[in-house]
Amino acid sequence: MINKTLSELAEAYANGDIDITTYRKNRGELLREIVAGHVPVQPIDYLPPLEIEEEAAVTQPMARDTTQFKGNSVPRGNLSDPIETTLPPDYNKSYKMLYVGVSILIVILLIVAVVMFYPEPPSSHQAQPLPSAPVEEKLDENLGKPGEAIITDFLQQNVWDDNALDAFLQQWNALNYEQQIAASGTKRMQRFSSEIYRRFQEEKALMSIDTEKALSRQQKLIDFASEIGILDTRMTIE
Repeated sequence: MINKTLSELAEAYANGDIDITTYRKNRGELLREIVAGHVPVQPIDYLPPLEIEEEAAVTQPMARDTTQFKGNSVPRGNLSDPIETTLPPDYNKSYKMLYVGVSILIVILLIVAVVMFYPEPPSSHQAQPLPSAPVEEKLDENLGKPGEAIITDFLQQNVWDDNALDAFLQQWNALNYEQQIAASGTKRMQRFSSEIYRRFQEEKALMSIDTEKALSRQQKLIDFASEIGILDTRMTIE
């Protein structure tokens, strides 16, 4: 007969005192002896049932503990409630540093792209076209010299009678069109125009002495100025 109970057999097997085969064999024999009534069974001393008040206290839901832990806080109580988490203090700082770094990298890539694909400016050693303006000015100056010469000679002689005016017109008309145009834009011609107007004013002042002669001289100066291309609206006969 086996002198151990079921719990003692289970404990012996759990501790490794007997193997699985021995455990099963002894357990079967013990069960048969218990059923046959050869082995007495000790009654289990159960705890008495709870009173109504105690049972209500046990079955009442536990009050939720809202105690917070430092750092990442998890409220104790109902496990179905959402878990509140607090991010570490350096999380936002790390995110900002990452954003700044990515922005700087993008700017550098844009600069490199512009430098690589921007068209290269023309080299400074390439041949440049020769300026033509100085050549044209020199050409105009050369063309105006014959006209300036006869104007200068006339002003130096300072003779304004009809013969002197006719002689100047002969020399002026001997010039070609380009030479006359070139001389007309010079300062010498501007001085000549001012001198003709001054002579016109002198003749106008002599009208009280000899009106007919003064009018004739005024008309002669108007025709002379018009012949050489001077149109002075101030020179009018009243």
